[in-house]
Amino acid sequence: MSCEHDRALGSKAIGEERQARLAPAYRYEATARFITDLVDNGTLIPGARVPSLRQITKQRGVSLSTALQAYRTLEDRGILQARPQSGFYVAKGAPILLGTPAISRPPGRPTTVAVSGVVTKLLEYAADPDLVPLGCAIPNAELLAAGRLDRFLARAARVNGGDYNTYTVPRGDPRLRREIARRALRWGQVLSPEDIAITCGCTEALVLALKVVSRPGDTIAIESPTYFGFLQVLEVLDLRALELPGLHHVRREEEGRPGIAREAPDTADRGRHLWRYLFR
Repeated sequence: MSCEHDRALGSKAIGEERQARLAPAYRYEATARFITDLVDNGTLIPGARVPSLRQITKQRGVSLSTALQAYRTLEDRGILQARPQSGFYVAKGAPILLGTPAISRPPGRPTTVAVSGVVTKLLEYAADPDLVPLGCAIPNAELLAAGRLDRFLARAARVNGGDYNTYTVPRGDPRLRREIARRALRWGQVLSPEDIAITCGCTEALVLALKVVSRPGDTIAIESPTYFGFLQVLEVLDLRALELPGLHHVRREEEGRPGIAREAPDTADRGRHLWRYLFR
């Protein structure tokens, strides 16, 4: 009887913890809360398939991107599990509830960035198959549709090999930009192909954006902690970093989601000349 009572209290504590962390403020959070409640009350048991993205968009009256963000959030929290070409399922076993991370306390003054040596070593470790690359956002190769992509690339090379061996216009292949603009409608964005530039990854996009809005020696405000690639870009462009305290996983009633405190940029800008803020 005591064991059953303890399990009941444990389940209740987990449910309360989930509800506290999923207090709805944005539409994706409200959708995530809806699914979490179904799990907590036993409607959806471990291993059960949750409503598909299309079903949840109709039931909750949200966009496909909002539904996907809600499911990804629950996947990150260990409540859901994605199965390739099958959908989302309730994860087996209760998620591990970790304590709230402490608020970061950066120095509060602009600093010169010097991380290249560390980043180079990190990338070397990430390429080692015997190590799990926890420091890099690199998925396991088995999770990627590499075989399918290879077939598409091989076909494109056979059919249009000559065209793909020449330089395109600076903004990228017009046909690709038109297709991206067309697909942007799925995200609720209306874009012209002229609004789009193709880059060799997000890092190049970040470099180009910072070159437009800053000059060497400028101070860029960033959240702390942050993605190490941001710091490497600032170092290469000879920009200084001003770290702002991060409230990651800390809910603020007036802000509704984790991130940088709303007053942090104004506080950091007192007595300084900040050119740009670089947030995720």
